[in-house]
Amino acid sequence: MKPAKGFTLIELLVAVAIISVLLSVGLVSYSSFQKNARDTQRKRDLDQIKIALESYFQENLVYPTSSSGKIKCGATTFNWGERFVCGATPIVYMESLPKDPKSTSPYIYCYISPAPNSTFRLYASMENDKNENLTAAESCNSVNYKYKITN
Repeated sequence: MKPAKGFTLIELLVAVAIISVLLSVGLVSYSSFQKNARDTQRKRDLDQIKIALESYFQENLVYPTSSSGKIKCGATTFNWGERFVCGATPIVYMESLPKDPKSTSPYIYCYISPAPNSTFRLYASMENDKNENLTAAESCNSVNYKYKITN
């Protein structure tokens, strides 16, 4: 009598269980990698905005005002993602103000420049609470942020 060829039901179930465990570990790692990548992008974005704000300061000796957590120059309030251009002779400080990679609340950048506009604070929400350089939660435009850049 020939032995039966193929796999038993138990062998198949064990193989499926092993594959499921490997997939779940992979998905968790991938999700964590994506969060860290978005947080890194947020830090880079705020650094780029800071450079534009410092250029504005060099020209005007004050930082632009703020309105509802956005940069304001004269009567124009700039949304994130828009071109940042100001002045009687228009100067482009940034072709496109970066948007948060998620761009949904609470993942929206926030800018504050208190009068007399000699300082500013830029805020971003981070997805990874173990991220370096996090501060105690601060409110900007009614949202609590844990990452900020100042001049």
